[in-house]
Amino acid sequence: MRTRQTLLDMAAQILASNGEAGLSIESLMAASNMARGTFYNYWQSREELMNNLWEYVAHEPFTAIQEMHAAVEDPAERLSITARLTIRRAAGDPAWGWLIIYLAGSEQISMHELVSYPGPDLNAGRIAERFNFPSLSVARDLVVGATLSGIRAVLRRNCPPDYAELVVSMILQALGISKNKADEISNRPLPQVKSTRPSIRRK
Repeated sequence: MRTRQTLLDMAAQILASNGEAGLSIESLMAASNMARGTFYNYWQSREELMNNLWEYVAHEPFTAIQEMHAAVEDPAERLSITARLTIRRAAGDPAWGWLIIYLAGSEQISMHELVSYPGPDLNAGRIAERFNFPSLSVARDLVVGATLSGIRAVLRRNCPPDYAELVVSMILQALGISKNKADEISNRPLPQVKSTRPSIRRK
């Protein structure tokens, strides 16, 4: 189990430094100074490793983010909290961000929490006449797509400190909220996320 843990840590570090495209079986084993055959003692493929990394590195922080708005009544603010914290977490923890980008484009998309998270808040917002959109599936695609684009942006280039807030304001406006109100909601103080899993930093 110690070898498996070492490989997971190294895979996360490669993701943080080089992005999803930089992580291959070959690069992982070279960085770990282990024989390629060692990899197959634990995983059958790179895809299996990446999905395992979600459970090891990424699942717990995303769950913690979602739990932070449990006491918030406004569905617009709940959506804002999740999207802002997700983008900000990706900026501070690139391995986590690249995992989200990878899984969003993988065959595991239907199992990925990021895809399903806005559904309940979007539906609640429409019922409360907070949001105005014709299709829940289209609205969900809009929110998830904008959040993923925000993650890619903070991973690939220098973005302003309020980039997450700018993205969320535009999401809320697209859902029918006025610009002034969207700006106000997207800049409300964020709750502090409590996570037992530390960020994987570049070495």
